[in-house]
Amino acid sequence: MVFKIGILFLLSISCIEKPEVASCDELSMQRYKGLPNSSSQFENYCKNAKVKYTSEVCQTALTELIKTHSLTAVKEEYGDQIENCFTVNDLVKFNKD
Repeated sequence: MVFKIGILFLLSISCIEKPEVASCDELSMQRYKGLPNSSSQFENYCKNAKVKYTSEVCQTALTELIKTHSLTAVKEEYGDQIENCFTVNDLVKFNKD
């Protein structure tokens, strides 16, 4: 009986899916914004994944948004997904498009 429970446990663990790279990018951007659940999920599943939108990229893009006041220009340089690095307050305060 214990053996069967052990087998079922191991099978259930192996079925846990890890996020895809796109999901890791989303988690990375949410982590940059300071969302605690996303941060822990990123640490658990994406720590070794290669993501495009790292905290450094988000910080550089935010600095550029502050300087240029143009989300359009930032998107042209970093891609449309970069908007997910910014909070609503960031966009209201710094985007003048």
